[in-house]
Amino acid sequence: MAQHFNWTKAFVYSVGLVGSGYLIMRTTTPTEEQIYQRLSPELKKRADEFRKEQPVKQHQLVELLKQNMESDKPVWEAQPLKTDQQERTNPNEKS
Repeated sequence: MAQHFNWTKAFVYSVGLVGSGYLIMRTTTPTEEQIYQRLSPELKKRADEFRKEQPVKQHQLVELLKQNMESDKPVWEAQPLKTDQQERTNPNEKS
């Protein structure tokens, strides 16, 4: 006779295993504030500059997406987003 598999027991053990893994992850992973406090002063300065630049870049991206949505051009011909790397390598190039 085949052994009866106890689904309740398997479910309880699975939930316990996943739950304990989640608890270990939550207790050992540092928060953003803890990571920031451990940074050196120069890295803190760079992180602050990055945080200040992000909203501006995000706004530029949203505006570019709005412009591209309104145009009748296909996606592959739409105006691309100019990255910082492109601006540094081609500062005189006009779009």
